[in-house]
Amino acid sequence: MRLPGKQMLIMACVAWGAALGNSSSAADYYVDAVNGDDARSAVQAQNVATPWRTIQKAANTMAAGDTALIRTGTYRETVTPQSGQTFMAYQSEKPLITGCDPVSGWTVHSGHIYKAPVNSKVFDVFVGATPMLKARHPNEDGDPLTCGEWEAATNTLQSASGRGTGKVVLSGTSRPAGHWVGGWYGGVHGKNPFMVAEGRITASSGSELTCTDLGPGWKGVYGQMWGEGRGYITDHLNCLDAEKEWHWQDGALYLWAPGGGKPAQVVARTRLYGFILTNRSQVTVKGLYFLGASAQVNGGSNNVIDGCHFRHVSPWGTHYYTDARNYYWGGTVDGTSGIHLCGANHVIQNCSVVGGWGHGIHLAGGANLTVSNNYVADFGWSGRFVQSPVSGFGTGLNIVRNTIRRSSGPGIFLYQKNPGDGANVNHVKQVRILHNDIRDCGYLLDDSGNAFIYIQNADVPSADRALHGEIAYNVLIRQFGGQKKHMTGGIYLDNGTDFCSIHHNVVDMGDPAHAKRAIFLHGAQHVQENILCYHNTVWGYGQDGIVTHCWGKGGKNGMPQDVVFRNNLAGKGAFRASAIGGNGLVVDHNLSGVAADELVDVANGNFRLKAGAAAINAGVVIPGINDAGSASPFAGSGPDLGAYEYNGVDWTAGSSVIPPVFPNEKAPAAP
Repeated sequence: MRLPGKQMLIMACVAWGAALGNSSSAADYYVDAVNGDDARSAVQAQNVATPWRTIQKAANTMAAGDTALIRTGTYRETVTPQSGQTFMAYQSEKPLITGCDPVSGWTVHSGHIYKAPVNSKVFDVFVGATPMLKARHPNEDGDPLTCGEWEAATNTLQSASGRGTGKVVLSGTSRPAGHWVGGWYGGVHGKNPFMVAEGRITASSGSELTCTDLGPGWKGVYGQMWGEGRGYITDHLNCLDAEKEWHWQDGALYLWAPGGGKPAQVVARTRLYGFILTNRSQVTVKGLYFLGASAQVNGGSNNVIDGCHFRHVSPWGTHYYTDARNYYWGGTVDGTSGIHLCGANHVIQNCSVVGGWGHGIHLAGGANLTVSNNYVADFGWSGRFVQSPVSGFGTGLNIVRNTIRRSSGPGIFLYQKNPGDGANVNHVKQVRILHNDIRDCGYLLDDSGNAFIYIQNADVPSADRALHGEIAYNVLIRQFGGQKKHMTGGIYLDNGTDFCSIHHNVVDMGDPAHAKRAIFLHGAQHVQENILCYHNTVWGYGQDGIVTHCWGKGGKNGMPQDVVFRNNLAGKGAFRASAIGGNGLVVDHNLSGVAADELVDVANGNFRLKAGAAAINAGVVIPGINDAGSASPFAGSGPDLGAYEYNGVDWTAGSSVIPPVFPNEKAPAAP
């Protein structure tokens, strides 16, 4: 039935008034850890002079649309919000959310080592805001992403079965029988250590260790990780023999405090998360500081973490899961997944995320997850295969304008979790990796463990195999491989990764003696399809600029189909197919052997073209990539080769975020 015009107008006014009423009913509440009181009423808490004390009180009381304005102070909470709520810093103040509690009751254990009762499991220890070191043998040199101080060691393989024996022989340490039993061994071994060999020590005698709970790097799941290498022992009281080291077991925390005296101002991390959003939607967390605490978003939709700053996100854990699907990733139970985003349309933006044994930001499945304008650095201290500053899987992943620094392996690691998890659930699809500045990766690992960007979507049905993606406008510079045995590629698309455009990237591997390739397309046991490499500038490698390496079986022969290398610029090497294949590969309008003096400042990472460079106007038009309707239209008589157009529209990469000084911190964050 059609309503008369007057009735329609009245109904529209009622709806408009209801909308205004809903908007005006949203309230601001104040929280102050120093001067607050949770016994106050909701009306009182709307006055800045009479705030609540805890954030959880606000979460329990507020309605959808309400905001908690949080004042400077230390909040020792794990907050569980309701959908539609906002939690943000009051004005420019720095509220600190922490998973740590003060430790007291210290008594001498032996020498400089003190102990105190802490019944809950301890994940991290701080003196003030300064992190202490998890006890380790050999002792850490101050940088958890170096392995030069690890002890030379050899692990062994059962030749008959192809499985690891769990045996390790240390080169320089001999201890009485049982000295290391109960500890944890981790090491990099063999010619291709792209993950650590690790396990729980069940027997030790002299220089020999026997381990169980062996991970895939030792079980024989992957080859070439046997023999000589380097390793360390941790998670044992006998490792505690130096200043700033700590260990927890059986309800007691042990610490050799800075300066060697009685510990003071010690806090221990006994909670993993500052915020947990399980099946919550439209929650915003903004402008908060997190020390020894992470955030977990598991399910729900449209949640936002904005302008927050995190330190020491993912703690050490044994990382061993009997379910192989979780072995690589770690998880929320031990906190190794770091900031955990799972669900639909979640966003983390404008944040700094620094420091951890596992992941920094982990996209744990779902759709349309966005990581934008963040500074993410110093992750993967454990040396696990996939634990990186930014990692994960899902459909519609947007990783845009981030600065990523210092990783044991890749800077960005996207990987199909497990073929048995259900159709279309854990695949990597429709990925956009744009305008990121990624440097200093592969500190501990080699091969696929040390690319700047590594993507694998293996062993899924052919209909679901495609990666519909774009990797563009990224600056990837100077990779420092820790082992420097098998450095494979800067951008590495591995088994089963197809349907991707790779364009306008700068890849400087920075180590021609050890880095073989800049962009590596590895097609194992499937046909490579529709991978388009345009306008990339590649440098600092020893063998190939861009290469498709195909091999296969079952008559497929791994041949590339619709794989194109065009308008690329290289310092040396070739653009080619290697091993089996070559059919379907198109290679034209590329230039290699370019001299550094044709570019502005290679030594300082500026790969823009100088006037008169041979690459200017030497390319061909590619619709949507360099034509008038694209983001990088050509400026001369034709497109230039390489990532930058001379006198054209310039592009930049990286985040505007700089890690801030933390509350109680005496010095700025390390770069």
